[in-house]
Amino acid sequence: MTRTKNNTHRELKKRWVDVKKDLSEGSVLGIEEVYSIYFERIENRYFKPIELLKSHDDSIDGYGFSMVAILCSLIEFLQSTIDGKFHRISYEEEFKVKYPILDSEGCIHYYGGAGRNEFIDFLKELNTSFKDNPTYSEDYDTVAREFYSCVRCALLHDACTSGYWIIREQSDKDLIFDISNPEEKILYRNNFYKKIYEKVKNDMSANFINNIEFRKNLLKKMDIIFETANYSKKEDIPFWWN
Repeated sequence: MTRTKNNTHRELKKRWVDVKKDLSEGSVLGIEEVYSIYFERIENRYFKPIELLKSHDDSIDGYGFSMVAILCSLIEFLQSTIDGKFHRISYEEEFKVKYPILDSEGCIHYYGGAGRNEFIDFLKELNTSFKDNPTYSEDYDTVAREFYSCVRCALLHDACTSGYWIIREQSDKDLIFDISNPEEKILYRNNFYKKIYEKVKNDMSANFINNIEFRKNLLKKMDIIFETANYSKKEDIPFWWN
């Protein structure tokens, strides 16, 4: 496989640094480039590996576990981007030292715990029509919480699913879940991947263009990801941290 040189962390950071200096609150110049960097980083690290698994000749033989585990590790990051927050346990002490101006000015906001609420919030917005589907006997909040425990946590901690959840390839009806049989609750991993890909590629991209609050939140993530948030004084802090 040919290496995608332009998508290395170093190259993406260079593009971010180049566009960052020209960003201003009232202008959309450079905004498409910023989202392109964000998307390409996710694509290179998450979506392309999933595509390799999905297209492999043996994909039907257990590869769904790896695909869904990759997606589950991505979801919390996507929701924390939408919210403009950082994981308190992972970062709070480090950020106090690394970004003292941002910390002292109260610019950095955190979420706590294991990211359970962030994960569930993302699922609830991923396919809102799910809660209206007559084949499902439970409300979506309940299913999302169960999915977090029985799929996300079970996969990442024990390399299995639990609670009668199983992973299958796809559904012709474009469903993500089918829990009509309480003893065989199905996650269709190709459909799940498709929905997440489309949300990142299209929905979040459009929101970034049109919603200034989400734009600020994503710019915060970019600043931290590429370690360019080390401002020396309050006056240097860019608009997205305010």
